[in-house]
Amino acid sequence: MRKMSSPRGFTLPEVLVTVTIVAVLAAVMVPAVINQVAKGDVPSVAQDLGAIRTAITTFAADTRRFPKRLTDLTGTSLLATDKDFLDVAYGGDAANYRGPYLPTVGGAHTGPTGGVFADTLGTIATTNYVCLRDDTISTHSKVSLSVAKQIDLALDGAAGNAAGVVRYSFVTDSLTPGTLRACVTTR
Repeated sequence: MRKMSSPRGFTLPEVLVTVTIVAVLAAVMVPAVINQVAKGDVPSVAQDLGAIRTAITTFAADTRRFPKRLTDLTGTSLLATDKDFLDVAYGGDAANYRGPYLPTVGGAHTGPTGGVFADTLGTIATTNYVCLRDDTISTHSKVSLSVAKQIDLALDGAAGNAAGVVRYSFVTDSLTPGTLRACVTTR
């Protein structure tokens, strides 16, 4: 007498049905998950820039001067010979430094969505703003156009690239290097 053996594995139709079901679920779920992740970008950018704003204003309250660089906010001391935003030495005001004001490493600052800001703070012409500016490598900005738009939305509510405290220029789908200014406080 022969014993009946049970089948080993799955049949081709069973595998195809399973793969089809998984593909349909992935096609529905992946865009929904990606949209949910992107929803956190603007608030995250706003919090990051808010922390920098707070650091700059606290620094200014202590030293009575605005910092020239982000690195001025991250150290444990400030030299009397270091220079402020207006390129004037701090002198005796350096003794009032109570830093660090930012818990990040000095130098260029990378935002939560990957945009890299230069260490040196800037301004928008004819204004009294202290602004972050995009870091650049030769002819390319280290901030993408999509990140510039997120910053604009976070600080200006999408006022546009030529209005408000976030200003930049772009060509087609890329940011013009060195043009992004995200102003976080006034001097």
